[in-house]
Amino acid sequence: PTRQIWDTFNHSIDGRLIKTIPIGSPCHDPTYNEGQCNTIRQNWHIPDFHIPNPSSIMDPIFLNKSCDPFDPRETPCQIGAYVQYA
Repeated sequence: PTRQIWDTFNHSIDGRLIKTIPIGSPCHDPTYNEGQCNTIRQNWHIPDFHIPNPSSIMDPIFLNKSCDPFDPRETPCQIGAYVQYA
């Protein structure tokens, strides 16, 4: 959908739509943050780490390596298989 359609839908649900920021984004440029990335990597295989994030996908098979926190930091972080909004 277009940005306008997303905005209209978000308005219809009183602004409760959450735009996805992949949970692994602190492990990639330009949003790289070493401390956050280390925390993400240490907790990646723990289901409770993903539960609070409505767009997080724990299994890399379903992510299709989109914004994988274990990829090199220079690898682009893309929405890929993540949902656009939750």
